[in-house]
Amino acid sequence: MKKQKTNKKRILLKATNIIPYRNGMLDGVGRSTIELLKNMMALNSDDLEFQIYCTGLKSLFFDFYHWRIKHHKLLFSLRGSSWLSSVLEPLVRKLFWSYDLFHITNNFDSIYDGENFIVTIHDLILYRENVDLRPSFERVAKKSKAIVTCSNFSKKEIIELLHVNPEKIYVIPWGINHSIFFKRNDKDIAKVKEKFKIEMPYFFSCSCGSKRKNPDVTMQAFVDFLTNGNHATLVLVWGICPSELKEKYSKYIESGQIKILNGVSNEDLAALYSGALASYFISSAEGFGFPLLESFACGTPCVTCNNTSLTELGKGYAYYVKDRNVRETEESMEYFYHNGKGNVDTLVDYAKKFNWADTAKQYVDLYRNVLN
Repeated sequence: MKKQKTNKKRILLKATNIIPYRNGMLDGVGRSTIELLKNMMALNSDDLEFQIYCTGLKSLFFDFYHWRIKHHKLLFSLRGSSWLSSVLEPLVRKLFWSYDLFHITNNFDSIYDGENFIVTIHDLILYRENVDLRPSFERVAKKSKAIVTCSNFSKKEIIELLHVNPEKIYVIPWGINHSIFFKRNDKDIAKVKEKFKIEMPYFFSCSCGSKRKNPDVTMQAFVDFLTNGNHATLVLVWGICPSELKEKYSKYIESGQIKILNGVSNEDLAALYSGALASYFISSAEGFGFPLLESFACGTPCVTCNNTSLTELGKGYAYYVKDRNVRETEESMEYFYHNGKGNVDTLVDYAKKFNWADTAKQYVDLYRNVLN
């Protein structure tokens, strides 16, 4: 029996960073790719068909999300080899896979001449930090049919650093999964506190893995806060805490005043947000900033920095401190410790404006626009 031909346009997405690390956690790019795909498939578009592929040995386990879309798998990983990355992977796409539009989901990738593609550039942090990667960013930005980014701040940087026509850039903010991140009740909070043996009021941070997130500043500010005679706990969700910080703050880690957790489930993460006096996301550079909105969605104030995209995202709802300013960070702890959270309903209502269904619809509209 012959297969019926379809008039649907085929969208191929690169599944970058969607496989969890050993500690069970995903980075922001992985989480955004997963949520975007889930919500695009939920739209049930009559005119679009989604395909996705993954590279490396991890692609063997790529279907554990049980997505009912076509999967492609490349068992070799091409990152780290300029020749393979620039020639072999695009050749596989060109010769063996059939699609109308390729979506690069993570800043840049290898392409072949004449390939029809768009790219999501989350931010230019990697571009600034790694000179060797700049030609890849620049080539993809120049040849893409469209560039999507998640904040006006990142759009401005793309224009200034990559010299791209502003009309080619679309700002589509990321969303929040509100089925996970919502204000948990007292019972859920008590349960998670018992699980992780949190006995005092606590401050919380779940984005510690990169140096630019400044976890050392949060830790030092907390120690200063304790020195002033206060009694609380600092809870950090952290895959691997650097040995130098473990050594420096060993006294507080051993006493349980500073708790470092890893492998935290989404349910526990939302409960930890909900029960905290305040969350800390004092990053030096961000293209968006999931932890800020996740905290708001769980009814908890967020202390963040007045830089990059964070003021755009936090608006008048966040508590701002200067970048790497220990004193101001400590003062924010004093404030929330003595004054409480304030009106959390305004935070929850603001976070509701960011949802993945809207994000997915805007992407689908862009696909159609590029393909027409």
